[in-house]
Amino acid sequence: MIQEWKSSSQLQPASRGGGPPALNSRDKRRLYRLSDANPYASLRDLAAESGLGVCSETVARALRASGRYVRWARHKPYICEGNRLKRVKWARSRRRAAVEEWQKRIFTDEIHVEW
Repeated sequence: MIQEWKSSSQLQPASRGGGPPALNSRDKRRLYRLSDANPYASLRDLAAESGLGVCSETVARALRASGRYVRWARHKPYICEGNRLKRVKWARSRRRAAVEEWQKRIFTDEIHVEW
């Protein structure tokens, strides 16, 4: 650090070279709009749809820097026709159930309960 001060009279290191940014602010805004319009699109699809000629890693880096993340949709579990009809029948039979019966039920949301 002392040698740097003596040679250049500054404490901050000189800016390093490197290529120009692949995306300017206008290109980034375009990616943000595409991502917001289709939040479950893959990075490869966003890169191709943008028409900017950048790879999916560049798209990912730009989205992450802005606080956006590409999400994958969860697959719904397959419910066969027979089970679906049983569920509908069960729900319809309890549609007008008494309040006391519903108070006996436990409703959970992604919680593990051990008895």
